[in-house]
Amino acid sequence: MIGVAFAVLLAATPLPQIHVAVGETVSVSAGVGTYYSESPDIAIVFGSMNVRGVRVGTTRAIVGFASGFTYHRLPIAEVIVGPCIAPTLTLDAQDVWIAEGESATLTAMTTGTGLGAIEWYEGTQFRGLGSPITYTALPVGTHVRTARVSNACGAASAEAVIHVVVPRRRTVRK
Repeated sequence: MIGVAFAVLLAATPLPQIHVAVGETVSVSAGVGTYYSESPDIAIVFGSMNVRGVRVGTTRAIVGFASGFTYHRLPIAEVIVGPCIAPTLTLDAQDVWIAEGESATLTAMTTGTGLGAIEWYEGTQFRGLGSPITYTALPVGTHVRTARVSNACGAASAEAVIHVVVPRRRTVRK
């Protein structure tokens, strides 16, 4: 009886929408059960409960579970698969001048579907994640930082140059 009450309650609730791009994978969970899809356009990886967009369209993610001798099939989400949009990445500044001992903050803006975190590099050496990112205690000189982001249909990068200079000393004449 509890399973039937749960089924009626869940059926009366609007389904949450999950937006996924073709080739992108997102996690779906409604607790214990067997997960599957109404459509071959959505591939559900059993055990890990990941939804992967196969073709553009809309379908429902389903969870099946047993209650006594009855097996219930309940929709847990409406899955909307859209086209994969390649990432773009722009920086708020490409050329930053700071005095020795000061800090430089770089901010990256991205567009695209299913983007991962923004990664920052100096040459091939990883320097951090996210945006904005602040660099402090850089030695005097020129430092090139590259921001990178990717998704299932491409990658984008942009460079910023941080110029660290020795501050001028002012002399007071008497």
